[in-house]
Amino acid sequence: MRGVLLREIGLVEIAELDDPTPSKSEVVVEVQAAGICGSDVHSARDGGLLRTPPLVMGHEFSGTYENRRVAVNPMIVCYECPRCVAGETNLCENRRIIGIQRAGGLASRVAVPQSCLVDLPDDVSIEAGAMVEPLAVALHAVKLSRVERVDTVGILGAGTIGLMIAYLCSGQVDQISVADPSRRRRDIAESIGVTSTSEELSGVFDVVFDAVGSSTTHRLALEHLKPGGTTIWVGNEDPDPGFDAQMLVRIEQRILGSAAYTVEDFAEAATKVSDGLLEWAEVRPIEEAPEIIYSLMQPGSEGPVKFIFRP
Repeated sequence: MRGVLLREIGLVEIAELDDPTPSKSEVVVEVQAAGICGSDVHSARDGGLLRTPPLVMGHEFSGTYENRRVAVNPMIVCYECPRCVAGETNLCENRRIIGIQRAGGLASRVAVPQSCLVDLPDDVSIEAGAMVEPLAVALHAVKLSRVERVDTVGILGAGTIGLMIAYLCSGQVDQISVADPSRRRRDIAESIGVTSTSEELSGVFDVVFDAVGSSTTHRLALEHLKPGGTTIWVGNEDPDPGFDAQMLVRIEQRILGSAAYTVEDFAEAATKVSDGLLEWAEVRPIEEAPEIIYSLMQPGSEGPVKFIFRP
């Protein structure tokens, strides 16, 4: 079978792979659609982010198993450690992630635990099923923020996660402002129904989501946060915190990191996904994946918000 292999740092290729051999608790999913995440691109270019080559890439994917159309939760958890018992499966002490610490879904077939399968609604396409994973990331962040209790939200970054946060906040919050240097991405944010978009945030907000994760956006998230406000850090671009820690004390600001999603978040995201999200995406054959990943590695690359590949 074919798959997208991170052969070594800086080298991505289409490779012929052995068919997966499932364990007793696993099944083989026929992959129908798989997305590329910003973290995939960063790790392929620079290394790190828990990935060790050679690795079959892809943790955002959907497919079929027997007569089921499924999205696959790539996070494999133990259900036994204290965090799992507390319902915080996203913080499982023994978690492993498909496409990050074991072979992923950018391939014809992949072995996954049967417990990771989540059925797709009948009215959702299999391509939209590949959007469940990033939607679950956004959903978890929105739940942490408790946006239903606030009036104003700022979002730094209009990539997939930033746009999905805006999508989930729409209708819950009176004022949603999105900042991104890309005019195209700001246009998409406006189509969702946000209040305003700009290249840079202006004003202050009850909640600021950092969907980029650079040292610059870390600092900006606090600068545009009201006293007593909360910033949710979802992006994971740069380990440098980049901010004045005294601000947290002077006006009682809060920083919350948002780590992936729980099992319940993923299942809920599968009920909220829609084909409308594919308006941000472009579906391509898997043979084009290496070239597209290389293009995304380049600074300032502009294109669709999300690429989805069909094996």
